[in-house]
Amino acid sequence: MALEKKRTLLLLLTLSFSLTLNVYYSFFPTSYGTTTTTTSSTSTTRSRFDGSSNPSNSTTGNIGSRSHDHQQDGSIILHYEQQDYQPFNETNPYSSSWCPRATCHNSPLCAPCIRRFLFILSTGRSGSTSLLKMMNKLPNIQLSGENRNELFYANRLVRNLKFSTAFNFEEGNKDGAWLHNPIPTQAMACVMQKLMTTIDPPPHDVLINLNTPDHPSLEEYERSKILGAKMIRIQVGDWDPEDEAVEYFQENFPCARYIVNYSSDIQRQVKSRLNLKWGPDDYETQKKTLMKENEFLKNFARLMGPDRAQLIDMTEWTRDVSILNNILKWMGYRKCRFQNILHDNDLKFEPDSTVPNISKKCHYPHHSVLLMSQI
Repeated sequence: MALEKKRTLLLLLTLSFSLTLNVYYSFFPTSYGTTTTTTSSTSTTRSRFDGSSNPSNSTTGNIGSRSHDHQQDGSIILHYEQQDYQPFNETNPYSSSWCPRATCHNSPLCAPCIRRFLFILSTGRSGSTSLLKMMNKLPNIQLSGENRNELFYANRLVRNLKFSTAFNFEEGNKDGAWLHNPIPTQAMACVMQKLMTTIDPPPHDVLINLNTPDHPSLEEYERSKILGAKMIRIQVGDWDPEDEAVEYFQENFPCARYIVNYSSDIQRQVKSRLNLKWGPDDYETQKKTLMKENEFLKNFARLMGPDRAQLIDMTEWTRDVSILNNILKWMGYRKCRFQNILHDNDLKFEPDSTVPNISKKCHYPHHSVLLMSQI
């Protein structure tokens, strides 16, 4: 009798572990780090998502019956019972917060919406470095500076294969000189995102402790942050057509938001560039260049839409800090207000010693996706 009870208990534990793996891999087809998942004798598991008033929006019908608990921090713990493994799905873990309209084609190769990004797109000499420093004062934000238009060239890397008839990007080639297996939709997004996280890794004191006991894995660290960069050259690239840039970012950084910054005072901007011997030594040429770049950025923000992109004018926000405080609300931050404005590089390339004061209660209520073992 005792032996029979042991066999029954072992069978229940085996089934519970199998169900737990099925639920986990349906949401995150790609394995991330060394995270383990806790199981229970009731054959249920939990995955934690940032706050969602309607959890059904986060799935595409591949999840079985479920219930949910609201947490004080605005997040939700979802309880799942029964699960059929779906290696390809369109789950968006941030459907109610950072990227509600993101297209997420998850596959065993890539879960493109697992990382959140914030990009500051701007023209040169329009306050972009001040914006960068101010945004980096916010909790959970890790933005880098210039990268020599790296993402424009990364787009060329994708186009080299994607628009090749011979290569046959998604369908693959079963035989011949161009032999390769089919490539899942949006799989290259993780390659593009890895490029960004590689050229701006975690700080060294964080990096040396990753994947060690009582510390997160690299993937868990990245999911806890809103990553990105400020870039003043993205509009300089020869995008063809102009909306190609929008398509590239939407596909490869689907869970991203954009602060698009320009200066309506082109005369002041041109004079600043000429004083620094930046670009052609000709006022009219510089003016035409900036007007073209401004149109590119305005078009980018318009095509992205107001939930993804906010267009701001340097001549306005440098005089009115409430404009940036409205940006913080748009980003989803709570109890956050800048009290003053930084003016980095105001005189040539000199940093501003001003400290951008922000409330100590400033926080971002929408947490990253966590497994039950991380709760």
